[in-house]
Amino acid sequence: FLETLAAADVVTNPGKIVSGSYLDTRTSNDVREGLQETKQGGISHLTQIWRFDGVPAGTQHKLHVEGYRTGTEDNFQFWYSTNNVSYVTITGAIVSWGTPEPAGADYTFGTGGLSGTVYIKVTDTAAGSVLDTLNVDHLTIRTVP
Repeated sequence: FLETLAAADVVTNPGKIVSGSYLDTRTSNDVREGLQETKQGGISHLTQIWRFDGVPAGTQHKLHVEGYRTGTEDNFQFWYSTNNVSYVTITGAIVSWGTPEPAGADYTFGTGGLSGTVYIKVTDTAAGSVLDTLNVDHLTIRTVP
């Protein structure tokens, strides 16, 4: 695998960063970015977007996620985009566990021709009232050359 580590933060809205920053997602070192939902009209919401520049073309791309959530209601779904407008669900890329999984997991996404700038977005999966927190230790794109 080739790994794209240089994620840049694009936005956290709705939601708020409660610990760390996107820089903490660049390495697997148990230092996490904590993203907490905020309420709008009594309903919890979260959106966070990371930008990866210089993603190489390959036969396959995988999103590697090491993270966990606190709270009891919402799980967190990951999406990808090449234009930060139209997003596609990354099948299976859902943080639904309440304890850290140190090895993380890889989720295949995109097409073989995918390259350049890729945006990764995470959103909550349910409209609950509990303010869950997503903790991300490592978020990277892995490419099979």
